[in-house]
Amino acid sequence: MKKSIYLLLSLVLMLPVIVSAEVKHDTDIKLVGTREECLQELELNEDDDNKSASEGYYLSCIAVSCKNGLVSYDEDLEPFEENVTCANGNKNPYTYIVQSAFSQFELEENASCSLNEADENYFDAKFGTFVTQYNCLLNGDGSVYKSTSNNDTGGNPTGGNSDKEPNPQTGINTYYTVLGSSVVILSIGLYIINKKNLFKKI
Repeated sequence: MKKSIYLLLSLVLMLPVIVSAEVKHDTDIKLVGTREECLQELELNEDDDNKSASEGYYLSCIAVSCKNGLVSYDEDLEPFEENVTCANGNKNPYTYIVQSAFSQFELEENASCSLNEADENYFDAKFGTFVTQYNCLLNGDGSVYKSTSNNDTGGNPTGGNSDKEPNPQTGINTYYTVLGSSVVILSIGLYIINKKNLFKKI
């Protein structure tokens, strides 16, 4: 019975970890044919995590078409700026596209394309996904972010340039800290209870 209780507690503790990091640096990117498929891909984003973010990855999906012989990015269905909120108040976090379906399939914006199916560069309107890495500890230019609450100028926060690459975490660092503390506390509690042989009554 004691082994069952330990196993159950382990599963309960691990469950939040399993469901948290849906979007990663190596999340599959793809071209899809419909808006519905595009929105379905975006369900990988964790809304709760993105509303109080620190750093992590965000999946975007945009409509792309061929206009006047050039690839055109028409609509971002769920823009990063409207769906990710930095917990520290940074309105312009550092972002970097780690992989893109458009790069993979050579559909960079303003690249040549054709609506003629006989042409080699023929391209029909589609939707495509890409993964953005973000870090709320840095500004968009890579400098260290300083909270406006500690900045007497009241203007845009500035800081020294950082040569370090953003740490590619999934935005749940705080969770792991709390989880570690919880594991220690539970382990101590279970050890004390076990020493008193209270489990013999189960």
